[in-house]
Amino acid sequence: MKMNKVSPKIVSVFRTEKFWLLLILLLSAIFRFWEYGSFSYSNDELSAIARAQFPSFSDLVSKGFYVDGHPGGIQVFLWLWIQWFGLTEWIVRFPFVLMGIASVWMTYKVTNLMFGKVSGLFSAATIGFLQFPLLYSQIARPYGPGMLFGLMLVYFWVLIFI
Repeated sequence: MKMNKVSPKIVSVFRTEKFWLLLILLLSAIFRFWEYGSFSYSNDELSAIARAQFPSFSDLVSKGFYVDGHPGGIQVFLWLWIQWFGLTEWIVRFPFVLMGIASVWMTYKVTNLMFGKVSGLFSAATIGFLQFPLLYSQIARPYGPGMLFGLMLVYFWVLIFI
């Protein structure tokens, strides 16, 4: 019985950094989009949505996010997003899911820049599949965007100063 050998080109594809990064990003996206709009709003989301129901921007600023400890940028974003697209769970959460996926990619970029490819892939897989980063990128709160913008800050800080 003769065994067919696997082409060296195919084997080398599975050993490339791009293959594993794309696989991690694909699985991260599947996990984040998996029924993200099917569960009801959390109390945290409901409080943010209630504070985004003001008719004017000045009311939003004075009554919406001055009374809350969270960053005002997310509240302004939610106020605009809800006005444009509505209050359906999957619509409100959609940009936060995208930012969660981008956080996995930025985790790879930061760690690769500082420690190398293997560390970058391992860190991206960790952020891609751990429960808390996964959950917090499925809800409409500042945690997912905060992680993304924090990672972007570190990435550009390292590029500029190190």
